[in-house]
Amino acid sequence: MTRLSMLVGIGLMLVGAAAYALPEIHHWYVLFPAFAGVVIGASGFVAKSQDGARRPLMVLCAVTALAVLLYTAVRMVPDGWTTVARCTYNHSQLISDIDSLGLTMIYLYFAVRNFLSMREDRKKNLPKD
Repeated sequence: MTRLSMLVGIGLMLVGAAAYALPEIHHWYVLFPAFAGVVIGASGFVAKSQDGARRPLMVLCAVTALAVLLYTAVRMVPDGWTTVARCTYNHSQLISDIDSLGLTMIYLYFAVRNFLSMREDRKKNLPKD
């Protein structure tokens, strides 16, 4: 799961940086996936080296991925709450939003699967009364 965190973090950083650099008009809010990618990638790297901090850091990664997923989904709604994003939306931002949605959905799928398997393993290891 830590390798996936690092890969998704790098992917989100690249998507956010490309969405900011490619269009002629630059907007700071398209860097949100890049900032989230830094958090997810750095947390995955630290969790790989610090075994005791693995679980809280993976929860942080999952919450960050969920925030990116919700933020991107709201931005993509035509009558969404972000009027500034709606007025200046271009094709590269749409592609970056689709990429962000895909990366975060894949990450959240594997994160939930990992959390459920950890819970089942913990139940198996509990002493029986």
